[in-house]
Amino acid sequence: MIAYFIIVLLTFVVWKVYKITTKWLQLRKLVEGIPVHPDNHWLLGLFHKAHTLDEVKHLLLEFMDKASPKWFVAWLLFIKPGIFPASPDILRQVLSATNVPKRHGLAGPYRMFSAWAGDGLLVSNGKKWERNRRLLTPAFHFDILKPYVSVFNHVVGIFMEKVDEMSEGGLSIDVYPMLSRATLDTMLRCVMSYNDDTVQNTGSQHPYVAATHRLGQLLMNRVINPFIYFDFIYYNTSDGKEFKRLCNEVHEFSTKIIEKRKRTIEAEKSKIGKRHLDFLDILITAKDENGEGLTFREIRDEVDTFMFAGHDTTASVINWVLWSLAKYPEMQDKVRKEVEDILDEKEEPNSEDLGKFQYMLCFIKEVMRWYTPVPAGSRTVESPFTIDGITFPPGQIIDLHYYLVHHNPTVWDNHWEFSPERFLPENSVHRDPYAFIPFSAGQRNCIGQNFAMNEIKTFIARVVKRYTLRVDPDKEAVPIAEIVTRAKDGVYIHFDQR
Repeated sequence: MIAYFIIVLLTFVVWKVYKITTKWLQLRKLVEGIPVHPDNHWLLGLFHKAHTLDEVKHLLLEFMDKASPKWFVAWLLFIKPGIFPASPDILRQVLSATNVPKRHGLAGPYRMFSAWAGDGLLVSNGKKWERNRRLLTPAFHFDILKPYVSVFNHVVGIFMEKVDEMSEGGLSIDVYPMLSRATLDTMLRCVMSYNDDTVQNTGSQHPYVAATHRLGQLLMNRVINPFIYFDFIYYNTSDGKEFKRLCNEVHEFSTKIIEKRKRTIEAEKSKIGKRHLDFLDILITAKDENGEGLTFREIRDEVDTFMFAGHDTTASVINWVLWSLAKYPEMQDKVRKEVEDILDEKEEPNSEDLGKFQYMLCFIKEVMRWYTPVPAGSRTVESPFTIDGITFPPGQIIDLHYYLVHHNPTVWDNHWEFSPERFLPENSVHRDPYAFIPFSAGQRNCIGQNFAMNEIKTFIARVVKRYTLRVDPDKEAVPIAEIVTRAKDGVYIHFDQR
């Protein structure tokens, strides 16, 4: 009996090895015509040289700078090759496809992220994503966004009060923690109808901001480490236990916001329908075509998604815009002159003013090209998918590192030169729309990008009108790729009142 069992077991193992080897050989043959990253190891792929997302970023950028391929392949461990698009043409095919959804599965970053943000718009696929996107799109209509500018101005005003307080004596300030609190404050006030004056009025980092920052670090550490992909292993590690604890903290915060808003809506039932509904109102009251509303868990998933995506990515952009203004004083003067010409004696821009900032918009876009706010994403082929004559089978991984196309020498002249003028209308006429995708592109583009851009422009207009920004020569800002692009040791800027 034991001998029979051993024979069956050995037969199964041999069969399994044969299947894996056959599939591996088929995949190797399939990608023969695609350039291979020179640091690719036959067994470990890029993992033998890169242990963080930021190290992966530098490996990829170095290859892009030298070879500028349309796309290339690197093996993600022994089993499966990952496809890395680096041209607008390839990205268009991937981001426009309906059968290349967000990557879940054992090694999928979106599966790991879902423990934090649930199954919200950023993570979900298929019919659920289509339904929720359709329900939430009205929350970001122009008429809804227009009055938010007064909130943006209010939040920036508090931010500048803190700047004045902290820069007394000519000290430079690490702006990222302050910006994270400010953009969280904006999200709470505009999108969640939740006013909490303690968000910015604290000398320390807000607990929610600190939690999301650390969650992002832990998530990226896990994505790059195949030895902790399995949940039963990860959640028994110290990092896994910390990740779970922080998830509970952010869930408690979002639950508090939802429950408070539900009570307010119940008390104001007679007024609903007489005013525009904000994001959270829509989540709580919306019904789909079948008359079904969202469950509490679905509401919380979307709140967790937008709380993170709406504050952290915007803080990243404003952070690098302020740093770049300080780094390029002549460009800072051009942005300021445009702001002063448009605002004249006014201190606060309105929604009409925001649409007139042409050079500022070019400057912001160049910053987002250099410091792509969300560095990477990942997709998985769901059904046979053809790119440039090569048909990939279900399960094929396509890794999207957006900064690759932003630094592709065949797409951008002098791509390591900081030049806002490249985004002037006359210089953008023939540019492929998929050459610049800081908010992604296609049907899965960022639903809140207009909200974010209005907030960013309001911030910059107010700050440059009041201050001259200077870098701290002793504290260089070094970008690192995490879940968003942060600075390794902070971004220190001198704010000189004008």
